[in-house]
Amino acid sequence: MAARRDNLGSFPARLAILLAIAAVATGTLAAQVVRLAIVEHDEHAARTARALRRTGWLPFVRGSIVDRRGEPLAIDAASWDLRVEYEVISGRYAIDLATGRARRAAGPTAWDAFDDAGRQAAIERFLPECDAEVEEALAAVCDAGGFDRAELERRFDAIVRRVAARADLLRERRREAAAREAQATGAPPKPVPEDEPIREQSESHLILADLDDATSLRLAALAEREPGLFEVVPATRRTLPWAEVELEIPRGDLPGPVRAAGPLSLRLEGVADHLIGSTRTSVHREDLERRPFRDPESGDVVDPGGYVADRDVVGSSGLERILEDRLRGRRGRLDRDLEQGTSDREESVRGEDVRLTIDVRLQARVQAALDPRLGLARVQPWQWGTDAPPLPVGRALAGAAVVIEIDTGDVLALVSSPTLAAGEGKSPLDRAVSGAYPPGSIVKPLVLAAAITEGVADPETSIECRGHFFENVTTNTRCWIWRPDRGRDLTHGPLGGAEAIARSCNIYFYELSRRLGLARTVEWFRRFGMGRIPDVGIAREVDRDGDGKPELDGESAGSLPDPKGPLAENVSATVAIGIGQGPLLWSPLQAAQAYATLARGGEVIAPSILLDRPGRAVVQQRIGLDPRGVEVALAGLRDSVTQSYGTGHHLTLAGGEREELFAIPGATVWGKTGTAEAPLLALDEDGDGEVERRVDVDHSWFVGLVGTGRPQYAVAVLLEHGGSGGKAAGPIAAEVMRALVSEGYLRVGARR
Repeated sequence: MAARRDNLGSFPARLAILLAIAAVATGTLAAQVVRLAIVEHDEHAARTARALRRTGWLPFVRGSIVDRRGEPLAIDAASWDLRVEYEVISGRYAIDLATGRARRAAGPTAWDAFDDAGRQAAIERFLPECDAEVEEALAAVCDAGGFDRAELERRFDAIVRRVAARADLLRERRREAAAREAQATGAPPKPVPEDEPIREQSESHLILADLDDATSLRLAALAEREPGLFEVVPATRRTLPWAEVELEIPRGDLPGPVRAAGPLSLRLEGVADHLIGSTRTSVHREDLERRPFRDPESGDVVDPGGYVADRDVVGSSGLERILEDRLRGRRGRLDRDLEQGTSDREESVRGEDVRLTIDVRLQARVQAALDPRLGLARVQPWQWGTDAPPLPVGRALAGAAVVIEIDTGDVLALVSSPTLAAGEGKSPLDRAVSGAYPPGSIVKPLVLAAAITEGVADPETSIECRGHFFENVTTNTRCWIWRPDRGRDLTHGPLGGAEAIARSCNIYFYELSRRLGLARTVEWFRRFGMGRIPDVGIAREVDRDGDGKPELDGESAGSLPDPKGPLAENVSATVAIGIGQGPLLWSPLQAAQAYATLARGGEVIAPSILLDRPGRAVVQQRIGLDPRGVEVALAGLRDSVTQSYGTGHHLTLAGGEREELFAIPGATVWGKTGTAEAPLLALDEDGDGEVERRVDVDHSWFVGLVGTGRPQYAVAVLLEHGGSGGKAAGPIAAEVMRALVSEGYLRVGARR
């Protein structure tokens, strides 16, 4: 019994301890409530009032990028964002909400008459339901985001840290300003409040982006029931309608080995993606420095179209980046009084729409012509005649193609293959604009027109091809058909200018280059655009050296030799310039532009990809070509594709069968093939990441003109490591010209 009594006697002691602990906990909680509700009453009352009067910023719609026919290429699609109020993020919302409800329930007179204990009791009656409402809302946010409560807290903590750092920075700047003022006036520095709130502490912050309609409606209904917790606001996301497109490509006119009666269905990825570029939602420091939404000193809004730190859409490459300030709009403003149910709204301003000269349907068809799945942009036995292909048969070949409207300079198609999407991020180079390649024989018509203009030749000038240029040197500076080491010692014999272009005789143009001299040859290439940035509208200014002198970046200028440099002393190298070999580089865009200038008789119209660009379709310069030189050059280009001896006339298939390249009924074609030296190509033949061998394979060019009776469009095609210009690039150029027919630019023949 004694033991039993001892046990019974210990129970009251344990109970007393538990009650004491509970009392301490209750007292601590009560003290916290008293502190929040009474001691800090005014601060929380102000916060509650601010929560009932909200300023929200409305998103703007980024301007669209459309093609010349108005087809959307990059547009903003409607979306929704969820933004949580900072009071919720910081954990103060429930007590503020309970305080507000207690005050409204009691009424102003009774509330003012309450003592501290009365106010505390009033608040505690509402606190559980306020906590439950907040937790219900946050659970819905977690569900919509697909993450747990811990992840939400991590996001909240990141925002609190960012806002605290911002508050510390502003307070430090205010203290520095007060110190400077005190030093200037001799008065004591004004105190800077340590707890003065900043704007970010009274605003909502992004938690979820790009919500679908169903989720946004569900959350919006909850936000409507519980205003002040979070808000679902309209937003946008950038979409590319031509990111994927299905095309039916006719195959009835392709070379025999890849010809078929039925069309090929191709799903193309990333149509015009090099050109359009991309956007990002991460804001960089340079964005905030260039165009801030808020003043970094005061925190005041200074530019409704400026960038905010948490999330914003910024052009990061291509036209999206270059045209950023045109495409970017301006936010609207919504001032709301939640207690009164009133609002004052200033609408957002949409960004400017930009219309390109590009025809996206033509662009897609040109891209299809360069797609290895069609069979032209890959290594094929018939591209090498009787020689064995130096690359594996079937290997995909990269390339580019450009189409320019001659009368206006408008760029109708600008294709780099593979696209960014199809290349899985491995092809950042825009080969059509930024690539720089040796031109090879495609410069020969330009050299002839220049030579006749300079008077070192005339339309009747005949030059004999004997296979090699120098009398006693037979191992270099030769014509392409004279190869005794391969059992071919053919020559062209005496040639006029037009036939020399059609046959692509090297000896003829070595001689013209010798007569012109290095300085004049280089100067004429410069007049035709080599060595100068075309400035089609893709380049942007970059200050690489930090000297305040920005340069244009994003378009290749190519390169020309120094007429007074070491090359001037090397006769062999000097005359090789006349056939496009040596230190010469240009892009497919520059090649198409040079041929367009030739077709205009020497009138230079800057190429453009923007329909509203100042100076578009205006003759900027006349380079002074002799009309007779233009006539002979065009005649040679015409013969190249119509005469059986022309290098652009036909393909020779296995067994000696010939197929005409440019049999396009009703269309008139002028063109020149080019085979240009290229750097050795490293081959990883077994896919182990190691280079097994390096192969010497030329780049393949075809540049030409097409129209109905007169040149209307200039077309340039480059196929990297394609070898023969006529056999590899030529069939692709023919497909590009048929695409012009298909899309209505050349109204000839019947569609097949």
